[in-house]
Amino acid sequence: MWSAVEAKQVHIEGYDQDDLASVRKYEYIPLDTALWSLSHAAGMWYEAYEAAFDRETIFNHSERGPQTLSDIVQPAVHDAKHHEWDIRRSLAVQE
Repeated sequence: MWSAVEAKQVHIEGYDQDDLASVRKYEYIPLDTALWSLSHAAGMWYEAYEAAFDRETIFNHSERGPQTLSDIVQPAVHDAKHHEWDIRRSLAVQE
């Protein structure tokens, strides 16, 4: 991500999130580890956004077309908080 921010034009490929989850075996990751990872990832996305806020890098996404860093990062950070809330809510129901 950081090297991409330094460039002005970057091509990125899309991916299937379900395939990625399967390959990474998310269902076997302990809850505390998963929540830490989610929080850490959201923080890294936010740092990338702040660092590149004034830059005009364009990411050419294979499925979504041209996007700015803001187009990519804001939804990711926003969604991370909702994912954490969903996980905690689901666990509360099981208790």
